[in-house]
Amino acid sequence: MKLSALLTALTLALTSLTLTGCPDDPVQPGTISASYTLFPQSCGDMRLAQIRAQARKADGSIENETTVPCADSGTIDIEALPGTYTVVVDGLSDEPTPRATHSARQEGVRVPEGGTVSTNQLTLTQKPGSVHVRWIFSNALSCIDNSVADVEVKLLDTGNNEIGEPQSVTCLNSFIDPEDQAEKSGVLFEEVQIQDQTTFNVTVSGFEAAGGAATLRGLVLDETLAAGERKTITVTLEPVTP
Repeated sequence: MKLSALLTALTLALTSLTLTGCPDDPVQPGTISASYTLFPQSCGDMRLAQIRAQARKADGSIENETTVPCADSGTIDIEALPGTYTVVVDGLSDEPTPRATHSARQEGVRVPEGGTVSTNQLTLTQKPGSVHVRWIFSNALSCIDNSVADVEVKLLDTGNNEIGEPQSVTCLNSFIDPEDQAEKSGVLFEEVQIQDQTTFNVTVSGFEAAGGAATLRGLVLDETLAAGERKTITVTLEPVTP
């Protein structure tokens, strides 16, 4: 090969490398240093065995989490790719099947590439509970077969006072469960405030049309709900006797 041709080939090769470049370096994760406190209480007061810190994405999915033995205060490091997260710190109960009974969060925590960001000091407080109420009919037929168009669902304490707002919905109502993104029949009561362990009753009334008298009714008595607990209750509707 002539010298000029060789030089031309080398020039073209170098130009190609310059245009294509080298592969990008991998993105380096950063660290969230989540600070928390249980003050004025303690792990023993709250009956907590572990503390869990999570970095949650905008869609609610978990980027990463770290769980450590409970201490009355401290910091927990979470590794996460660069981005903006909601940091959730949960206190996990000392039961055989732990559940998150106390919690705190901070939104908009920006993680720099290869760097560390610290949260505010987050004070854990007792989590509310939630109740999923669904209904069936004593004759095992459907809403349409029983001529029920609408239902009203209430949670009542032992003094017959309403817990939260009653929910009036169509008989075929469903919702998307925020815990697992599944569609479920019935209604969901969220943010049910707990006093130690709440005892409550559930009533469901079925109506042929809005504004009319209830034609079917169901009642479940003496249910209990603890902090952070999710409970599903099925109420059987039966004809209202005159």
